[in-house]
Amino acid sequence: ILISGYSEFEYARSVIKYNVLDYICKPIKPSTLSAILRRAKEKIEQKKYKEYKNKCREYAHILQTKQLNIKDTSMKGSNIQYNMSHRVLLIHFWDEQYRLMDVAESTKQCKKIIQKTIRGDSVVFDYKGFIIIIIVGEETEQNLVEKLCSTIVSESKVWGYNAFIGVGSIVPELTEIFESFCQSKIALYDGEFHRSSICFFESLPYEDINPKKIYSKDFAIMEQFIRENNYNKLVSYINEITNKYLEMPPYIIYGLIERCVQVNIFVLDGLGISVKSVWQGDIISDLASTPDISMLLKRFIDFSGKVFETRIKAKQTQHNSIIDEII
Repeated sequence: ILISGYSEFEYARSVIKYNVLDYICKPIKPSTLSAILRRAKEKIEQKKYKEYKNKCREYAHILQTKQLNIKDTSMKGSNIQYNMSHRVLLIHFWDEQYRLMDVAESTKQCKKIIQKTIRGDSVVFDYKGFIIIIIVGEETEQNLVEKLCSTIVSESKVWGYNAFIGVGSIVPELTEIFESFCQSKIALYDGEFHRSSICFFESLPYEDINPKKIYSKDFAIMEQFIRENNYNKLVSYINEITNKYLEMPPYIIYGLIERCVQVNIFVLDGLGISVKSVWQGDIISDLASTPDISMLLKRFIDFSGKVFETRIKAKQTQHNSIIDEII
């Protein structure tokens, strides 16, 4: 905002190249200055909001693809600190009936808490059934994260919900953020299973976070039942292996079920059927947001049953159309 004693247009035009918001001539009217300052504030807030949304979108892209998107020109204004340490927190908010808090509202409330608690760089957004907090730089230190988590847990009780937070370890730069994300998911599942509000991955006795090595045999059997559309055998096998997985870290069976769901989705795609016609909402998010293993398995069995019925109907429709064509 340029204030000047010269009212000639040439002076006003010469400052345009400096991205001046407005040109005010003396004497200044307080009402004029106030209006311009309000406009300046709105412009700054719009710019900050755009940068924040770019950050959230870029982080979500990295978590989904496990790749950085540095060449994307739309991300140049995101101001992401690629070479600084990062830490990921995952959160679920449950009420007493195990219903999740509204995603938009929980994201909004977490953002308010972070603005009061963390002075450094951070973002909050929802992703596949989770509320994700990504903290950058010095604020990733243990004592500061513990303070933030404790505040979220205590505030959530005021809202009528119980917070469960999984905290991943600190990674030295953005390229390794997916590791912290996986760790935070493991910690969250473990915390929910043991009803522990705050769970740090470092406190868990797990060394290998790749569950595929453990469930590969069971997955192969369940995949065969899914492809054969043998619902009864699938349910029977799930009941048979449940106790075995109850003695393992919770993230292992979550990983197994998620892969089986992806097989179901792949089979539906092959028939030209959208998964949305079978299940309202995002099934992957719905599974990720289950508070315990029994509910996880029940939800998966319900989903598989709907897929089974849809495939039977699709096969019957195809059969009838072939008969009609022959006739």
